[in-house]
Amino acid sequence: MLRALASAGLAMGLGIAGSYETMKAQSANSSTPGSKQHHKYLIVGGGTGGLTVASQLGNKEANADIAVIEPSSDHYYQPMWTMVGGGMFPKQASVRPMKDVMPASVTWLKDSVKSFVPEKNSVQLANGQQITYDYMVVAAGLQINWSKIPGLLEALNDPSAPVASIYDYTHAEKVWSIMSNLKSGKAIFTQPSTGIKCGGAPQKIMWLSEANFRERGVRSAIDVVFALPQAKMFAVQ
Repeated sequence: MLRALASAGLAMGLGIAGSYETMKAQSANSSTPGSKQHHKYLIVGGGTGGLTVASQLGNKEANADIAVIEPSSDHYYQPMWTMVGGGMFPKQASVRPMKDVMPASVTWLKDSVKSFVPEKNSVQLANGQQITYDYMVVAAGLQINWSKIPGLLEALNDPSAPVASIYDYTHAEKVWSIMSNLKSGKAIFTQPSTGIKCGGAPQKIMWLSEANFRERGVRSAIDVVFALPQAKMFAVQ
């Protein structure tokens, strides 16, 4: 049942609001330096949030002039990484070529933003090009600074260390490797005090792991700990 629901969620997520007619099997227009420098709608970030906004704008306004700034050649459906950590999917299922998920009538500016100049409705790309806009949506996502916690990156990259994270394509499968082989001891799940990509993800991977412990008959031998800095488990009561 969980796998069926997850498959449905994957279809909806990677579809990126698939009712956008032009988004079938076509590829997005890719812009190069010297091409159009002004767009009605400018979206910074080609992740799930940015592409969903692009798709919805295209649905609401015919022939909308939309540009998405995104340097990556691949699109990662990051909500799936929790399920990768739970053993429900291989990590490869969470990635697709960016050109295959970018709405076809959207102009894809394959670059990154160097600076924002909001008083001039302008951004400067890394290649030096200035892009102006009428409306801008910033959906660049969060940058994870693993090095801020001494020793964390080394532990994540060490196959023998019992430390993993669902917040990265490289490390998500390690969560399942650890949890599916744990027979006894303590399983600690943490939630940071800062903003995170999905507030519910730390809990979701804990419940998925707990379900696996029960299925394997080892739950009574494992102490499950959810460590969080907040005074309550949920932000909304």
